[in-house]
Amino acid sequence: MIDYKGWIPTASQRLSFSFAGESQHPKPTIGRNIADDCSRYIISCQHRPDLLDSAIPFFKRSLVRFFSGLASDFWFICIAKCDTKNAHAPLEGTLSLIEDTKTWKRSIRPAIQAIFEELDKFVVLKDGNPGMVLDDYVKENSIDDQIKNVKSQSLYSVQFSLERNGVVTISPSSYRLIKEPKTDAERYRNDIIKNRRNQDKVCAQLFYFLKDIAHTHQHHHPTTDTLTGLHPKLSTEENDLAWINKTLKTLYFKVLQYKRDRHKNTYPSILGLLAYIDAFVKIAKKSLADDEEHNKLILRNHDTLKASIHASQLGHQADVSRKAKFFGSIKSSFFSIVGLLIAVASLGNLIKEDIKINIPDESNLIAFLANGIVNYTFEFLLFTMVTSITWSLVSSGMFRRDTYRSVQDIVILLILLLKSKLCAAIVLILLALLVLTFSYYLYQMIS
Repeated sequence: MIDYKGWIPTASQRLSFSFAGESQHPKPTIGRNIADDCSRYIISCQHRPDLLDSAIPFFKRSLVRFFSGLASDFWFICIAKCDTKNAHAPLEGTLSLIEDTKTWKRSIRPAIQAIFEELDKFVVLKDGNPGMVLDDYVKENSIDDQIKNVKSQSLYSVQFSLERNGVVTISPSSYRLIKEPKTDAERYRNDIIKNRRNQDKVCAQLFYFLKDIAHTHQHHHPTTDTLTGLHPKLSTEENDLAWINKTLKTLYFKVLQYKRDRHKNTYPSILGLLAYIDAFVKIAKKSLADDEEHNKLILRNHDTLKASIHASQLGHQADVSRKAKFFGSIKSSFFSIVGLLIAVASLGNLIKEDIKINIPDESNLIAFLANGIVNYTFEFLLFTMVTSITWSLVSSGMFRRDTYRSVQDIVILLILLLKSKLCAAIVLILLALLVLTFSYYLYQMIS
């Protein structure tokens, strides 16, 4: 039977199970983490939608289910226990996957809530009776039977073991179809059982769920948590060198990817990733048997890599400073001209009753602008203000990473602006004012 190995990043080389089971990504978890002097029980449930790899940009879940009958909403459950008497004891338990919404709402969620209520009672009773033992309480109140009932109703279930150093072993020995499949999805579920590739995907998603609830996302965004993955270990006799090197390759790739990004926010993340790598290398050397296997580790020179990152950071800071000065001079010149024009327009507004410019030749652009400045001062002020605000938004470093090298950068800028409701409203108002102002002057020119 194939086992899977992976690593949950921890810079300290030691995970704290006291906070395991809590996560806000992609949805807040519900669960309990209760311990006494002998054992710790962790139960965590999370709704993880939109796991389907589909290019449909909107109504993905509804359209995929309607056309193909496939589900895209899943509930994950972690039920685990560890020995608190042994400081190095792993966290062991079951990761389960729930697909049927009705089963979750009608059966599993009420059962989970009943277990939570019993565990909450233990916490209250233990305050008045410090000698209570959690294991005995679980057996006396049939919580074990309730947990087995929850596992029996899950669609998929795998055993896992999480070491304190972050190393995870997932065994799909219980990876099976527990309930009869629905007619409209029978082929899909049978393929998942028979197809090794689909088994890898399901186990990988269970690993991502465990990683989310077992550690805090640092040096990377939760939505792009691909720092480490799950790798198959074909037999128990096979050493750990293969999956360790694959994990190292993934970590180094992310470091180099951030390094090429050349953005100020990535450099702290790069140093944090290098701390992860240093910790993982120490863990790997303890796992491998001898120096011969140590020499087969795919390692890079971390000192040289850090020096290169520092040099890239200094170069980036110099580029940013130079570009900031350039855009600062442009904005200063621009607003100076705008201020001068506003002053001229204000002066023209004072004397326009005495001086009326009538230019018969409307094709003369300069004469037309002069006539507009004097005779339509308010409209001109509106136009200049809208133009200046638009220019300041475009050239501001708040919405610009480095410089606009292509049309693609401008498109990305607009997308980022429109993601914020406030920014989108400002952009729409400015565009509307620009269109109205331009239309008015065009009408004046034609008429």
